[in-house]
Amino acid sequence: MTEKPNNVRIATEKDEKELLSLLMNKLYYENGTFGVCPEKVIATIKHATQGNGGIIGIIEGNGEIAGTIGMQIDQFWYSDDWYLCELWNFVHPDYRKSEYAKNLIDFGKWASEQMKMILNIGIISTHRTEAKVRLYQRKLTPVGMFFMHNISAAKGPAALGKAPLGV
Repeated sequence: MTEKPNNVRIATEKDEKELLSLLMNKLYYENGTFGVCPEKVIATIKHATQGNGGIIGIIEGNGEIAGTIGMQIDQFWYSDDWYLCELWNFVHPDYRKSEYAKNLIDFGKWASEQMKMILNIGIISTHRTEAKVRLYQRKLTPVGMFFMHNISAAKGPAALGKAPLGV
């Protein structure tokens, strides 16, 4: 059994505004492959904070959200079985010299065990991908990979090469 990291708490409705800001202004700008729809981001956050089939873990640092993992309960197209699908795992650039990314993965593992569901985590990023893969391989069982073609058709900053490299 994975223990819930002490520094990770479950997000509530009070966190929605700050989460939205972090996801839109940092995470999306760094990793966004597709165009963004703010209304969908808000709905996804609310889906979890209001207990409608999702969960968000938060680590705080210096009075702000330093890291977050967002997950939703989902099904594959061919099955009625439910699983926990990671939507994001993000540590603010100011806190990356920490154990926060590992703590957030452990929170996801803990949540999946509590819910008795498989946790599905992936990496869609063109920035520091190898380091992220190494971290995930140490913490989780690798199952397959993601591949993309015609990424130039995407509209997000990461796909267009506009994401800052130092973020």
